[in-house]
Amino acid sequence: MARFDYRVTVPDGTTTEARGYVHFRLIGGQIVSQDVMTDPDMTPVLAPLMAPPTSR
Repeated sequence: MARFDYRVTVPDGTTTEARGYVHFRLIGGQIVSQDVMTDPDMTPVLAPLMAPPTSR
C-alpha cells in the first residue's frame, strides 16, 4: 500500500489537488495488479488528457 498527495495542472491552467492510495497485489515479488483510489476522483480531470487507445 502506498499513500500520496499530488497537484495536477492541466493545459487550461486549472489546478486540482488530490490524495491517493494504491493497493498493490504481489505474487512472487512482482506487482500483478494495483488499485488506485483518489479523493477527489481524478478521472474527470485526467481522462480528457489521455491519448485514445490504439489498435494492435
